[in-house]
Amino acid sequence: MSPIKITRKTLLFFLPAVGIIVLFIFISNPKLKKIKELSAQILQENVKLKETKKIAQTKDLLIQEISKMKDEIDYYERRIPSEKATAWLLMELSRIARETGIKYVSISPQKEEIQESFVRVPIQVQIKSGYHGFGNYLSKIENSERFMTVDNVTIIPSGESPLIHNVTLTISTFMFVK
Repeated sequence: MSPIKITRKTLLFFLPAVGIIVLFIFISNPKLKKIKELSAQILQENVKLKETKKIAQTKDLLIQEISKMKDEIDYYERRIPSEKATAWLLMELSRIARETGIKYVSISPQKEEIQESFVRVPIQVQIKSGYHGFGNYLSKIENSERFMTVDNVTIIPSGESPLIHNVTLTISTFMFVK
C-alpha cells in the first residue's frame, strides 16, 4: 500500500470542504433542535386534535339525542294532551264508525279515573258489526292520533243474522293532569 500523499492541491480542496461541512453542522444544529421541538409540539397538538374531535363527535351525538327526545316528547304530548278528552273521543268514535260502517247501539261515557299523572276517560260502547268490520274499527282506534285502549270486549251473536254480532266494549283515552 502506498501512503496517501497530501499535496497542496489536495489541501486546497479538502480544507474548504471540511470548513463548509463544519459550518453546515454549526448552523444546522440549532435548526435540527428546533425541528425536533416542533415535531414534539406537532405530536402533542395531534393528540389534542383527536381528543377535540372525539368531544365534538360526542357533542353532536348528544345534540342528536336531545333532538330525538324533543320529538318523542312532542309525539307523546300530541297523543296524550292535557285538554278535556270526552268531546274529542266522541267525535273520533263517530268518525271511525263512518269510515268502517259500524252502527252504534249506545254510547255512554263512564266516570273518569284520575291516576297520579294522567286521567283515564272511558266510554262504554255497544255496536252491531261483523268480525271484519269490527277488526277495521279496532285497527282505526289503535292507529288514532291519540292513545286509546279497548277493554271489556264482549261479542254475542245477533239473532238478526249470523254475520252480525252485538259487541260491547269500553274505549278509553287519556289526558295529562294539569
